[in-house]
Amino acid sequence: MHNDTSQEKAYWSKEAAAMLNIATPTLRKYCNLMESHGYVFIRNAHNQRAFIQRDIIVIKNIQELFRTKDISVEQAIKTVVSDLPTNQLTPSVTVLENEDLDLKQVMAEIDEIKQDNEQLKNTLEEFKKLMIDQQEQIIQQQKYIAASLEKRDHHITQLLQQSIEKKKEKKLTWLQRIARISPRDTD
Repeated sequence: MHNDTSQEKAYWSKEAAAMLNIATPTLRKYCNLMESHGYVFIRNAHNQRAFIQRDIIVIKNIQELFRTKDISVEQAIKTVVSDLPTNQLTPSVTVLENEDLDLKQVMAEIDEIKQDNEQLKNTLEEFKKLMIDQQEQIIQQQKYIAASLEKRDHHITQLLQQSIEKKKEKKLTWLQRIARISPRDTD
């Protein structure tokens, strides 16, 4: 049987535990026991286990064995692992190389995300500056409008005062108007 796992999808502990319907710590316990009996898992550069389909099947066989037979988990693991051919105990090196390629791809994507974040920060800064400029323009416009309204109100007040004075003059008799402009006032 050829052991080429380079094209298989690998799952991390959390995903594998969900597929097996067990808790992640339980999966870790199974894996430690399996490794103590010679089973080898694929690991990444951070020494995290990666589970391929054959690992999932082996663990399902272990679960089935200890559930249906009256034996311990360790006995079930020992039985299943010892029945595996030795070429299934060692993962293909190609998977580790592909994993490195995946890591390079992930790092490239992280760099791209960092660049996008930097662009977003720059755009946000430009937007903040634009908002501040617009806010200053609005304040200047409000000051101009307030000054214009004050000037208009002052002009209207002057016109009203002049109008009131003219009306008062019209109400004066001709004699009162002359007395107002008498030669005594001009001296």
